[in-house]
Amino acid sequence: MVVTHWLFNFLIFVLILANTVTLALYSYNMPQERELVLIRLNVFFTWAFATEMFLKLVGFGPINYCRDRFNIFDSIMVIVSIVDWAVTFFSSKTA
Repeated sequence: MVVTHWLFNFLIFVLILANTVTLALYSYNMPQERELVLIRLNVFFTWAFATEMFLKLVGFGPINYCRDRFNIFDSIMVIVSIVDWAVTFFSSKTA
């Protein structure tokens, strides 16, 4: 199963570290170019983690997926991130 392979878990770990660094790069009054790059990276990480959640849901099945409390926490974070992306995306389209 792909989601239990050590390489998959290592890739997710690297993505988490890269996302942490990206979030740490935000600052007050930063140049617009840097802000756009960070926003695009944040969107990339949001969808990468959503893909991870989907693969785990399919691989483990919903019941086994929910047995691990970390997966529940992870899914809440992914859902909040997707809602944040949707609100930002659609509010910028109407403005």
